[in-house]
Amino acid sequence: DLHSFPTRRSSDLNLSLFSDDYGRKYLPEPEKSAYVKIGHDSLSAYHQQWSEHIKQVKLFACEKLFGSQGDLVVEGVPIRGKIDRLDLLSAKTGEVQAVDYKTSRSCSLLSLNKGRTGFPLSPREKTLPLFLRSAARRQLLFYKLLLDTDKRFSYQVNSGVLDFIKFTPTHKPTRLSVPLLPEEVAALIVRSEEHTSELQSPTSIS
Repeated sequence: DLHSFPTRRSSDLNLSLFSDDYGRKYLPEPEKSAYVKIGHDSLSAYHQQWSEHIKQVKLFACEKLFGSQGDLVVEGVPIRGKIDRLDLLSAKTGEVQAVDYKTSRSCSLLSLNKGRTGFPLSPREKTLPLFLRSAARRQLLFYKLLLDTDKRFSYQVNSGVLDFIKFTPTHKPTRLSVPLLPEEVAALIVRSEEHTSELQSPTSIS
C-alpha cells in the first residue's frame, strides 16, 4: 500500500511490503509486473528524495477514519472519510497538516488556483469556482471539513500537502503545500448542498 510508505521504516522493508501486498492482487501478466516496477521505482525515488524530511516529521495519525459512526453531519448530511496522514506542526498551537498521497502527475499551486487540473473537466466541474475545480484540492478541503466538524478533534488544520509520489524518467516525487481557507470550505459545503438537492429532486429520482 503506497499510503503506508512514508513512515520511519527502511526503504528495503517498504519495498518488501509493497511487493508482498501487490503480489496478492489479481492482475494479469505482464500488467502486474509493470505496476510492481512502477511502484518500486516510485518508492525508491521517494525515499531517496524525502528520507531526511521524513525523519523530521511528527506523525500524528496515518489512515485515520473520521465519521465512521455517522456522527459527523453537515447541513443534515452525514460525512465520513479517511485521511492518508496527519502531521503535527505545533503542539503549542494545536495545528496539524493533512497529507494526501497522489500517484498522478504533480501540479503547481498556480494551476490549482486557476482551475487547471490537467484532466478533462466534467460538465459539473466546469460550473465550479476556479479554486474548486481540482479534485485534489477538493479532497484536501474535505479533509479540513471532516476535522472541523469532529468536535472531539481538538486540533486545527489550516494547510494540506499533496504528496506526489509517482516516479518516471521525467517526473520526480514532489510535495505541494496548499493553504486551506474557511471560505473555501464554506464554498465546498454550498456546492455539496446543491448537488444533494439535485439528487433528491423528483426529476433526478425519475
